[in-house]
Amino acid sequence: MNHLHMPVKIYWIHNFENASRLGIMARPRGNEWLEEDILSLKKQGVQTIVSLLDRNEIHELGLEKEAELCLQNGIEYEIRRSKERVF
Repeated sequence: MNHLHMPVKIYWIHNFENASRLGIMARPRGNEWLEEDILSLKKQGVQTIVSLLDRNEIHELGLEKEAELCLQNGIEYEIRRSKERVF
């Protein structure tokens, strides 16, 4: 890729006794930037991504290949959907 590489910023919020960590982040950049962002996450030790985006948001943001790219790079990928609305 010919883009200026900017690592994805992860905000680590908890370290577990088994050396696992829990972090939060903004969504990765989509379309032509997506693979670069997934590789950045892998280099930072990310093992699992849990997305809170719905199908429309995934499409609008150009993230349709996120699951595929995660799996290709050894990152587990899940989408969490809640039917419960919180106000």
